[in-house]
Amino acid sequence: MRNVFIITLALVFSTGVAFAQGNEAFIQQVSETPPPITSNNNNDALVDQTGESNFARVIQGTLAPFSGAVLNNEARVFQDGTDNFARQHQVGNSNFARVDQDGTENRAYQQQARNNNEARIIQDGTGNEARQNQVMFTGTLDASNNFARIFQDGHDNWARQDQDYASNDARIVQEGDDNWARQSQDGQANGLGFNEARTFQDGSGHWALGIQSGSDHFSRIDQGGLDNTATVRQRD
Repeated sequence: MRNVFIITLALVFSTGVAFAQGNEAFIQQVSETPPPITSNNNNDALVDQTGESNFARVIQGTLAPFSGAVLNNEARVFQDGTDNFARQHQVGNSNFARVDQDGTENRAYQQQARNNNEARIIQDGTGNEARQNQVMFTGTLDASNNFARIFQDGHDNWARQDQDYASNDARIVQEGDDNWARQSQDGQANGLGFNEARTFQDGSGHWALGIQSGSDHFSRIDQGGLDNTATVRQRD
């Protein structure tokens, strides 16, 4: 009876492994930047993967060039499909990041520093790529209370959002194929932001760039059809 029981368990275990082959998930909740950071507390990370060959890495801790406390951050990755990739890195306090990927060979990258930033990426399709950076380009911790959202539905779309200083709001929606969109929001030396940027792309082959430097700017780009190009530059 004992031998039969062991064989049964082995068969069940083998079946479970075959159900979702080759997914990888790594969660790091420790800081590596010297000197050692002791305040790396109360962070929450979740990775949920269904399918094959999906990869997710969540880092809630300091890596060069960042330093400082890492507290009360929340990260979520949901992947359903094949060969999807997600990477999240949170430094600072009370940041929220979420990636939802449904399809094949989608790529998502999120980086947050300082406090109270929120970033969301939703991808449905094949070969889409989205990047969100809520951090000073110089590597200092000075990006707070920013909101960024990217929604991609289709194939081979590319989107990127960069936010520094405070209280910027950026949103990109891409429905179709082969669209390209980028938003940059920079509060500059006054340390303020309060910029809003919206880009909506429906169709294929669109290209849109929005750059905001300073405070209290608003921009909106709507593209439909095929192969349209739009650029917005705003500064104080």
